[in-house]
Amino acid sequence: MAKAPQLNSHDRLLKTLTRRDSEFDSYLLGTFSTQSRAIPVQTLNANSDSELVTFQIVPVEEIHQPPWFIKWPEVFKVRSLILVAFPIFCLLTNNLADEVPMDATLVACSVLSALFIFVGANLLNDYFDYVRGLDRIHPEQKPIQKGWVTAAATRAWAAVYLAVGGLLGLPAVVVQPVLLYLVALPTGVALGAWLTRLRGLRFRRGAEILVFLMAGPLLTVGFQVAVTGQADVESLWIGALTGWFAVFLVHLKNFSSLMVNAQAGFQNTIVLLGFDRSKKMLAIWWLVLLIGFSAYQYVYALPEWFVASLVGPPLISVSFWRKLREVKSPAGSGLQKLDQLGRTVALLLVTWWTIENLCSLLMVELGSGG
Repeated sequence: MAKAPQLNSHDRLLKTLTRRDSEFDSYLLGTFSTQSRAIPVQTLNANSDSELVTFQIVPVEEIHQPPWFIKWPEVFKVRSLILVAFPIFCLLTNNLADEVPMDATLVACSVLSALFIFVGANLLNDYFDYVRGLDRIHPEQKPIQKGWVTAAATRAWAAVYLAVGGLLGLPAVVVQPVLLYLVALPTGVALGAWLTRLRGLRFRRGAEILVFLMAGPLLTVGFQVAVTGQADVESLWIGALTGWFAVFLVHLKNFSSLMVNAQAGFQNTIVLLGFDRSKKMLAIWWLVLLIGFSAYQYVYALPEWFVASLVGPPLISVSFWRKLREVKSPAGSGLQKLDQLGRTVALLLVTWWTIENLCSLLMVELGSGG
């Protein structure tokens, strides 16, 4: 039974509901009113039949919201689009440099399809993590918890983006039916992970395999088949590197929240390994990525780029390895600073590879022009 509404010290209306209350879903999803938001301030027994949530009822006009150019990119996780956009960029620049025939319409549809599906999947994951209580008991607040958007709106946007992404991908599937097999496995696994009641993808042990495949080989091989009609070893290699890169970012984020995740009972790989072993794993994971990157350069790039890859990426990684060694405890701000530094180093590596691809393409264009 719902507790009687009460006022807190800031004269905000509080309302406590259990999952069995008829009003629970409407307050959780934000459909109870168009004038107010129900901000969860306390969640007990999350994702269970005895779940108890205390909401703070705040008028929409009183919710602090940043400018639109900050709000909406955060809602739609624009920054994370690099995990899809960069592998596609690598494939397209390589195909152009190698003068591989590509159909412009299929390229445009496939690029937009991948981006729309990725945004839709992110929104759907945010929705389920919030509804199940995973995000509500985590200190990192997302737009739904902040009251910027409602869970119901997030779910609706997810459905629209996924539907549009699916429609945009139809031309490639019609031309290359084999793509159905490439997307069936990750789609089935992802839906199974989202629709079960236990954990979201980020909080599942072994979810790295799905992240690796979806941001790696399945994405790159599938895209290459869609736009050229055939797969090749290089697209698989690029996918292995970008998938490994994506999993590194997941591990890094989970490491920065190790204590919170452990206390909440989340069973991801970082929690399983613990603090000391996770430190070693992160160092080794990044080292393996650099070795794989240099090996890729040796096989596919000019000798100058291969030599540069033996020097540049390791140098920009020194600060990360040093900071990782200096962190002595999961408590305090050290892990958050490490997370920021690790992401900066990761972005520098992406920038390095981007410049290399553009330079290689420019050299080909200049050579053909001459």
